[in-house]
Amino acid sequence: MEYNIPYSRFHYIKTYFHKLILHITNEMKSLKTEILINHTNKFTKMKNLVFTLLLMLCVSSIYSQWTSNYGFSYGDINFTNAKGNAVTTDAEGNCYVTGYSYEAGSEKDIVTIKYTSTGDTVWARSYNGTSNQNDEGNGICVDGNGNVYVVGTAQYSGKSFDVVILQYSSEGTLIWDKQYSSTQSNLIDKGLAIAVDLNGSIYITGFTTNTDSYRDIFVSKYNSAGLEWTAALEDGSSNLNSEGLSIAVSSTGGIYVAGYVTTSEANTDIAVMKYNESGNQEWMNTIPGPGYGEDKAWGIVVDAEDNCYITGYKTVGANNTDCYTAKFNSYGNLIWEADFNGGGNQIDKAWGIVVDTDGSVYITGETADTYLNTNYITIKYSISGAESWRNEYNGTGSGEDIASALGILGSNSVVVTGKS
Repeated sequence: MEYNIPYSRFHYIKTYFHKLILHITNEMKSLKTEILINHTNKFTKMKNLVFTLLLMLCVSSIYSQWTSNYGFSYGDINFTNAKGNAVTTDAEGNCYVTGYSYEAGSEKDIVTIKYTSTGDTVWARSYNGTSNQNDEGNGICVDGNGNVYVVGTAQYSGKSFDVVILQYSSEGTLIWDKQYSSTQSNLIDKGLAIAVDLNGSIYITGFTTNTDSYRDIFVSKYNSAGLEWTAALEDGSSNLNSEGLSIAVSSTGGIYVAGYVTTSEANTDIAVMKYNESGNQEWMNTIPGPGYGEDKAWGIVVDAEDNCYITGYKTVGANNTDCYTAKFNSYGNLIWEADFNGGGNQIDKAWGIVVDTDGSVYITGETADTYLNTNYITIKYSISGAESWRNEYNGTGSGEDIASALGILGSNSVVVTGKS
């Protein structure tokens, strides 16, 4: 079930949609604006749209250019909680975000938003599985024609969680939705990442729960006719829980997946793997952290030379993780790696990564200070892996600020999304 935001059953909604734009000037100035949202081919002026925690932040060098924050926790439509999980951009500089919002009567629904390069909202769409339970968008990409693809998880009547893929036109019309599950049983399957190649084929990864009750990494390819193939499920040498958390496809047809495999009941290692165009695995690397605990890669990208870059985190000690970023060539050989330990020496985790045409790499995530206050962290690395700059973003409150993903907007600018 797909619908526009706001709901059509509200005829004269007065809610407030605040947008904060931070300009790069000699002194940073902020302003609030009213946004026009296309709703059933009519533009409805929105005030007070309550979409509190979905934040867009544009960063150039180390300064914010604009921030878009969906509203407050009051109003006619009370979105008391929302989160942006993934962001991408197109050749025209438009930004696309997916995640979830809480809706009255249907729990969490997948939400997808298109912004212009200056932060104005073009459209916002929501998708609700048939069981009116918890649905979430986890990955997003755009093809050369401006079609938008979202992968996530949705609950359907009579089943548990299934993988869901959505295709929207550039105008925000839902073209199709597809579901995937490796079994017909009532088990949990989630789509966590998506990529599109130059021919318009779609690749997704995530996990599917097998009959042994453990999670396995799956990789699937879709063309315009539907599912083309699903690669052999991967669960590591220990045959325990494994998840594909991010995916990228190169111009030569290589499919790269990053995530984790479980080596013991309380220990996971970063996993990176490459598949060919037919879905056959060419290589797989596992990367353990120095401590005993959770090591996961949450982001992967490829450059024009078929090098792949991953980011995530490693456990270095009790209640202490560091951001981890690495570069591999197309044969799986490590080129460079970099760690980031924040000033608080606490929890530092990277969730998203992009690579620029000059080989610069940007990551984003979270960093905690000594008082366990969590802020956005965005870091730029040079082509050789040296840190160029870093920037923290602290929201107006004293709660959690966590960046989920980022995309490139022109030269030396990135857009970041998360919750604040």
